[in-house]
Amino acid sequence: MPIYSRTITVKGDIESAFNFVADFRNLDQWDTASTAELITNEPIREGSIFKAKTSFNDREMIIDYEVIEWGAPLRAFIKSRYKKLYANRYNIFICKLKRY
Repeated sequence: MPIYSRTITVKGDIESAFNFVADFRNLDQWDTASTAELITNEPIREGSIFKAKTSFNDREMIIDYEVIEWGAPLRAFIKSRYKKLYANRYNIFICKLKRY
């Protein structure tokens, strides 16, 4: 399975960064072709499910994503329920960088 990694440096506290990135309702802010909604009750935790709508090659897809691990404010694992999806898991890790 391919692994995609991206490091994002932000100004602010770890908890705010985690809450933004791990909440798939913010998906449209980093993937403008997609939107997502939380379909289970808040708060977001292990077992929460998001329904995402995305477009790829002029084809619209609706994909459910489930939070399979929740370790706020440092990590979350979110996996799609769509088995044919090429990249079907998002691993989110947050850490504070030292300044040199």
